[in-house]
Amino acid sequence: MNKDEQKAEELLQLLGEELAKSREQAMERAEQPERESIPVTGR
Repeated sequence: MNKDEQKAEELLQLLGEELAKSREQAMERAEQPERESIPVTGR
C-alpha cells in the first residue's frame, strides 16, 4: 500500500468511527422520552 492509499484508509477509518459515535448519540436521544412539563397549581 502506498502513502496515498494508507492516508485514504486512515481517513475512512476515522470517518467510520465518527459516524458510529453520532449514530450512538442519536439513538440515545431517541431512547430517552422528552421530559413532560407538569404545571404546578396553588391550593
